[in-house]
Amino acid sequence: MSKKKQRKTKMLIDGDEDMQQNDEKDEEWVIQKMEKFSFEAFTEGKCTWKQYFSHFQRICKVKGLGGDSDIIKNARKDLLLAYVGPIALRAIESYFFPRELDTCSLEEIVTGFDALYKPIKTIFAARFEFEQATRKEGECFLDYANRLKELSASCNYGTGLDERLRDRFAIGLRCPKVEIEVRQRWPDGTDEKGALVSFHALLDLALTQERAQREVGLNSEEEEKLVVDVLQANKTKKGKGCWKCGRRSHGTGGCPALNATCWKCAKAGHFAVVCHASQRKKTIRELELQDDNGDETLSGEYIKSLYSIMGRAPRATIQVMLGGMSCQMEFDSGAGVATINKDWWIRLGKPQLKKMDKKVKGYGQRILPTLGETQVMVTLKERTLKLPVVVMSGREMPLFGLPWCLAFGMKLPEDVQIQTLNMKPQKENEITKGPEVVKSILTEFSEVFEEKMGTIKGVQAAVHVKEEAVPKVVPARRVPFPLRGAVEKELSRLVEEGVLEPVDPGITPIEWATPTVNVDKGTRGICGDFRTTLNPFLIEDHHILPTFDDLTAKLVGGIEFTVIDLRDAYLQLEVNESSRKYLVISTHLGYFRYKRLPFGLSSSPAIFQRFMEGLLKGMQYVGVLLDDVIITGPSRESHLKTLKEVFRRMKQVGLKAKLKKCQFLQNTVKYLGHQVDKNGVHPTSEKIEALKAIPAPKNVKQLRAFLGAVNFYERFIPHLHGVCSALHSLTSTRKPWKWTDVEERVFQTVKRKLVATDTLALYDENKPLVIACDASEDGLGAVLLHKELDGSKRPIAYASRTLSIAEKCYAPIDREALALVFGVRKFHQFVYGRKFTLATDHKPLERIFGRQRDLPKVVNNRLVRWALILMTYDYEIEYWTAEQNSWADCLSRLPSIHVKPGEEEIEEQIAVLRTEKIRTITTYIELQTLTKRDSLLVSVYRNIIDGWPKDRENLTSDLRSFWEKRQELSVEDDIIMWANRIVIPRELQKKILQVLHEGHPGITAMRALARYYVWWPGIDKDVEHYVRRCTACQENRENVTEVPLYPWNVPSVAWERIHLDFAGPVEGKQWLLGIDAYSKWIEWDVMTVTTTIALIKRLRNWFARYGIPKQIVSDNGPQFRSDLFEQFCTNNGIKHIKSTPYHPKSNGLVERLVRTLKLRYFACRKDGTESNLAIQKILLNYRNTPQKTTGRAPAELFIGRRLPTLLDRCRPDPRSRAEWEQWKQTVYHDSKSKHRYFQSGESVWVKNELSPGWSAGEILERKAELSYDVLVGG
Repeated sequence: MSKKKQRKTKMLIDGDEDMQQNDEKDEEWVIQKMEKFSFEAFTEGKCTWKQYFSHFQRICKVKGLGGDSDIIKNARKDLLLAYVGPIALRAIESYFFPRELDTCSLEEIVTGFDALYKPIKTIFAARFEFEQATRKEGECFLDYANRLKELSASCNYGTGLDERLRDRFAIGLRCPKVEIEVRQRWPDGTDEKGALVSFHALLDLALTQERAQREVGLNSEEEEKLVVDVLQANKTKKGKGCWKCGRRSHGTGGCPALNATCWKCAKAGHFAVVCHASQRKKTIRELELQDDNGDETLSGEYIKSLYSIMGRAPRATIQVMLGGMSCQMEFDSGAGVATINKDWWIRLGKPQLKKMDKKVKGYGQRILPTLGETQVMVTLKERTLKLPVVVMSGREMPLFGLPWCLAFGMKLPEDVQIQTLNMKPQKENEITKGPEVVKSILTEFSEVFEEKMGTIKGVQAAVHVKEEAVPKVVPARRVPFPLRGAVEKELSRLVEEGVLEPVDPGITPIEWATPTVNVDKGTRGICGDFRTTLNPFLIEDHHILPTFDDLTAKLVGGIEFTVIDLRDAYLQLEVNESSRKYLVISTHLGYFRYKRLPFGLSSSPAIFQRFMEGLLKGMQYVGVLLDDVIITGPSRESHLKTLKEVFRRMKQVGLKAKLKKCQFLQNTVKYLGHQVDKNGVHPTSEKIEALKAIPAPKNVKQLRAFLGAVNFYERFIPHLHGVCSALHSLTSTRKPWKWTDVEERVFQTVKRKLVATDTLALYDENKPLVIACDASEDGLGAVLLHKELDGSKRPIAYASRTLSIAEKCYAPIDREALALVFGVRKFHQFVYGRKFTLATDHKPLERIFGRQRDLPKVVNNRLVRWALILMTYDYEIEYWTAEQNSWADCLSRLPSIHVKPGEEEIEEQIAVLRTEKIRTITTYIELQTLTKRDSLLVSVYRNIIDGWPKDRENLTSDLRSFWEKRQELSVEDDIIMWANRIVIPRELQKKILQVLHEGHPGITAMRALARYYVWWPGIDKDVEHYVRRCTACQENRENVTEVPLYPWNVPSVAWERIHLDFAGPVEGKQWLLGIDAYSKWIEWDVMTVTTTIALIKRLRNWFARYGIPKQIVSDNGPQFRSDLFEQFCTNNGIKHIKSTPYHPKSNGLVERLVRTLKLRYFACRKDGTESNLAIQKILLNYRNTPQKTTGRAPAELFIGRRLPTLLDRCRPDPRSRAEWEQWKQTVYHDSKSKHRYFQSGESVWVKNELSPGWSAGEILERKAELSYDVLVGG
């Protein structure tokens, strides 16, 4: 063999070191190696980048290219770029753009790939996936174990990995044989040396069992599912383990049963678990609790009796007092429930029953009939407890079961263990499914969790009002009829529970009165709207709420955590007698006053916090913020001791908690927006989920929104603009939109950088807090921010969600308001109880949701409801420009598609206990009533019916104006009509004038509108007087000198010629106005961007509705002068006519329209009407008002009919007359008929219209009210 060949052979065998010594500088040799090199391209999804690069490195080493010299490292770099594939190559080129890859080192390129393809799964998501992993059908034990190892790789369990693997493997194995063997071999979780059982030991045992099953032909999947005994002694197989205790491998003389006494046979020297007395044939009674919602047992628990009988064994009984009456009960500490029979339930006074969410099953899986579950007072040995009991429908002997044993602290035999190896995920925080130690504590303090209003003993709150306060009485808000029943029921409940008490103003003077609002939480919960009545005059309570740092400092050293949620919070604390005069609420049923501390009062949080801190004073490892209590301890024993002490104090003062929302002995809990565990406080994954879930942009508009948000935080992320260069290039109008894998990689990289710890700020109680919110057509976005000292803003957390179908139909202001409510609720844990700022880019919301202002008079119910939600928070609202609010804008335009509106978020069912302050238009039924009460119209009515006199001289002056119109007066359904116009009673005339002036039309327009609907003597003068007295109209009236007009030719049909113009800026936005020259129909769009492209998009929408006009008249604005607009007109066959420059009167039709609409708009806004609502009202009014030039309403000429309005409801409805006659006919017919119902099996005679005579038949089934299936001739 030649020397050169020997050298190469040696290199392949010896690897890197020999190669570096001999050939590092041999460039020709390296090139030869590269020519023979081959490697597959990287495909994401087939393997991870880490696996791919590791395999690449290994192949390079085998091929002799694993050295560290510059020439070999450059060779590896070139090979990597050559073989990585076109998709990955484009991604890395974009990553380093504008830098060339030739100038990058191998280390830099590998780092770039790491950043591009680093897995984005969070540790929380990885752990959740790991904890949910169970063995699949047909999966062998070893494959399951390997899958768990792979899932645990991203969980970062550290030193606790082996224990996690062991527990997850045992829980998810789903093999009864192995689980039984585990309990028998390692009953206390330790091996014979006293060490904890390892994952590998458990795996070895499982594999041994699997091989054994395979040898005897057993299929573990076909075995009956494991059902674990709640009360079961540890069993051993024959011939295995110690015959005295049942355990294995303890040393000689080390048996724990040597000095024990068996409780079954009363003999010494062995445990009951291996007692031979239990080997005889026995009958075991079993009770199983099964969830109603599934076929499998929810808890997987069989409750077996402790006694075994041969034939008929005697029963063990116990004497107790039930409800003050002596009762002998069967004692069975193995029964999972305590029961009484129906007779005892009747003797106890038939206490209210609650539907059970579990079924009680007896031996042989037989479901036992029950009536429900209730609570009874049980006395045993001078100790009385209120305990749950199941009421059986039969007459079985009452049963004293395991829950009562634990509640009274009865000691069970020492070898009896209570096990809860659950095979299905458990519902949290239910007494029947928690750890036994917790169950015992909860049962002992069951009074704390009673589902009723608590009353704190010995303490009363006081409300202090400033001396200069001026009492304010706000009348009750009207309640819609559909809500009255529920509201009255809720008021009655609050009175019964001692929250409210009625006030008689004839006896007790009313100085303060606040209207009510109603928050629907399944029931209608009423509270006072103190925002503009009492809150501004309260003396501020300066008790400082604890900071987050204060609370977490008390948790240091804790291992497990418990969170307690108080029921009804403030309402459990009474207020003193002298303070109740301030807390009066006005309702449609009269006045009531609070006897408890109400929600919505600005001083309530501080008052309640002071009480809670006093209650829990001196307790270590306990933190409290308002109604949230967190408990921990350095050990479970210490934790439980503290928990019992907290419950003892709560019970002592009468404080109640909500069991369903409590968490007990958890390794990690979510508290005040953070994740708390024994290692400290961590940010929750929810903070960045909204940002991580942002989908890829689908167009340039969405991409620009994303890049705008990125630029806002560029200063916190070095070189961010360079990373985004590939995305910026897509926004160019010269480059067609094409989203490829390259842009996707860059997009994901940018998102990872944005959620990095150096970008997100940590929550700081001492820094100003802001929630910036925005809404788009697709979703809602919110960002929680801190204001830094230098004025910059740092994000703390993100949130977004898509809009429901109904929400997408909301007006823009409604969507923007919904975004505020969404943001506040999403970050409730951060902002509740402290001051913060709400930021929005929608200016009108400043007025509607301003803290010191009453709700505007003209605002829809939805906005009223949301204003009342925000009322409970201490905030200031600020207007931000779109640039300032870029992040919220981005999240709203690219919302997480995985986050849908919650049921409580889709439409917040807040029932306002009055209609809006704007009056509701009358109905014709009210017109009938008021017409009959109007003395003048009664006289008119009689003259119409009886006939008018020939001479008017004998009539009063009021009747003479009617006499002149007597030929056109008529009566329809007790309403007087003049031609087609309704004659309005005097009591309603002012109200009608208010409705006619919606949108602030001028005198002429308002008269024209009135002439279509209503009339009364002197209506024209009343209209003129009303308009002249309107302050908003007078402040915004025009002052224009009239000039000669040069009219255009009138088109022959509608939409033949339209006149266009932009008006504005108005409140920061532009109006696009269009008017049809023939009908005077107007179109009105509000635009934030007035480019030619935006203009064309709006015109296309108009053309889609009404068709393409022949002519467009406009001024010489830049949008209309552009080549793009001229091309648009040419392509659509439109003649574009531009007015004379600097002479807007030449387009006078639309110029006049601009002035008219501005006057009406600002008049509406002066009244407090929201912008979009003002435009809608003006449009409806204008389109329905007859014009001077045509004499008809634009709607009539444009669409051939008038648009229905509120005034149309005044007209009699002919359908109601027909329905009345129909109902009378039905009543008359039914009065002569009789109802007859038949039962199944009943014999009848049947008449078939196709055959003569009647036939005998039998009823099979009733199908409808008067329809049956009948068997004839069978």
